[in-house]
Amino acid sequence: LPIHWSPDILQSTRCQALELAVDSAYFGRANAVADLIDGLNKMCADLDPSTGIELKKDDMSALCNDSLDIVQTRTCRVIADESMAPMRILAPVFDFLNHGTNPNAGFALESDLLVVRATRDILPTEEILIDYGESSTVPAWRCLTSYGFLPDFDEGDERNAVEILVDGVRANVGGDSVPFELVEAAAIRLAREDGITLEEGEGENIFTSAVALRIAD
Repeated sequence: LPIHWSPDILQSTRCQALELAVDSAYFGRANAVADLIDGLNKMCADLDPSTGIELKKDDMSALCNDSLDIVQTRTCRVIADESMAPMRILAPVFDFLNHGTNPNAGFALESDLLVVRATRDILPTEEILIDYGESSTVPAWRCLTSYGFLPDFDEGDERNAVEILVDGVRANVGGDSVPFELVEAAAIRLAREDGITLEEGEGENIFTSAVALRIAD
């Protein structure tokens, strides 16, 4: 999971949203690990010394982080009651179902049962795929942050975007559109290189082939 990556690796992704997500999750994870280590210390203190069970601090930290990774990546969010906040459930067998951008099944909590139902006809050779939820899988960096993998890229899904930095302006670019602020920033920089002063909000038809090449580069 990205929360375990080094700063250099995080920066190499050139995705500010991913970096911010990891930063915001860091202290919550650190507090959870500290609470678990405290619980393990109390448990070990109550054990009979003859058991020979002894955990070092580093071992405890690794064990707690591994446990939290399992909970984070293998649980699902379900809504039992519209008036209540979603619950996280770790369900055997169910947790082996993979995410798909074009799922063929769905799941829901029915009474006290977590039920998986096909949403269309599924061929015998097809893998059963569910949707892990837009809040944790779209854009793709959220899926990487939450589950440790990148989903298949769907060019037809307008929610998918790539974060790029052009001349000091950072923005998300979709498959069929380019934010105006990127075009303007590139046009202003090119104009300055040619000795022309172009301010924000000035100029018409600034999305030239030269601007497009600068953004693409």
